Amino acid sequence: NNLFNSLLNSRKVTMATSNPVLLLFLPSIYIAGALAALLQFQVLFTLAMQGFSKVKTIEALAFAKPGVMAISDYLIKVFGQPHKFVPQPTHVLLVALILAVVVHSRK
Repeated sequence: NNLFNSLLNSRKVTMATSNPVLLLFLPSIYIAGALAALLQFQVLFTLAMQGFSKVKTIEALAFAKPGVMAISDYLIKVFGQPHKFVPQPTHVLLVALILAVVVHSRK
């Protein structure tokens, strides 16, 4: 109990808890950031799949074709077709939670 109290008292008050306006809007900011990150992932995933399909057609890169096909097939199995990937609300909230933990974690 004494150790817990000393740890609790040693933590500094963060900006989010000291500013009520920031405390009110911070979850919305994290959700907007998570949505932007997921949409950016969608664009990068689509570009990667297009690049993989280009590598399959270039004869000079025929040696890389088995590896590229394996990676492409794996990513399609995990995330689905790139043009059908739509971030669900659960994905957005989980990424927002990850962002909040990373931003507010301490060393």
